[in-house]
Amino acid sequence: MRLIIVATIGAVLGDHVPYTAGRLAGTRMLGLYCKVTLGSTRCIERTLEYFRRFGPAALLLSRFSTSVRIFASACAGCGRITYRRYLALDIVGTVVYTALCVLVGYLIGQRAVVFFTTDRRRWLFLGFVVLAAATLMGYRLWRRFRYGGARAADIEKVYEPG
Repeated sequence: MRLIIVATIGAVLGDHVPYTAGRLAGTRMLGLYCKVTLGSTRCIERTLEYFRRFGPAALLLSRFSTSVRIFASACAGCGRITYRRYLALDIVGTVVYTALCVLVGYLIGQRAVVFFTTDRRRWLFLGFVVLAAATLMGYRLWRRFRYGGARAADIEKVYEPG
């Protein structure tokens, strides 16, 4: 239970950085954020569409989708969602996600320790993880090359804060 509380506090505090930046700098900050995270214009358009479609509930669901999670807090700041509402939705979504992760860790944790300390197949698994990370990075770079990097001017055309 303590792990869930501490992890939730850490995640919620971490979400305040993009929310505050989105609140202060608006879509310009999203443009900078896109450069740092290698987001393409298309990725931002899809995320903003998702945010517009589901509204504040996107914050609840954002923990379960990597592309949405990256930009949800910033979109909430740009969209002028009140701080109280943002905080409530972020806490609820984070508690559910954190509790699920802790439960999975509890269920497979000991087996994972044994696997990573004694099993010779661990190197195959770690090689697969490195390959998957490299593939993901390559895919994000390819998408950025294909659709172009997101710029604040493009984002402002797509996103009309509510």
